Amino acid sequence: CLPIEGKLTLNDGKLIVDLGRRHGIQQKQIGLVKGINIKNSMLNNSTVIVHINNIYENYSTLLPLNDNVKLATMNNLIVKFVE
Repeated sequence: CLPIEGKLTLNDGKLIVDLGRRHGIQQKQIGLVKGINIKNSMLNNSTVIVHINNIYENYSTLLPLNDNVKLATMNNLIVKFVE
């Protein structure tokens, strides 16, 4: 079984993935976003853990577990959801 993947976009200050209920996304589902470059950090290409905040039919909004991560750093990256 392959993980569910989607592209992240930042819209009106919200992090959105183009996957929703009809794609099998569930409330509070966890995803991994790789390739984050955190300013003033020695850790380039970091991985951030995100979770589903709101689910709609064809898209969902996400939030990082770490509140210090800027949403803009995840714009246009890929999220992989874990089961």
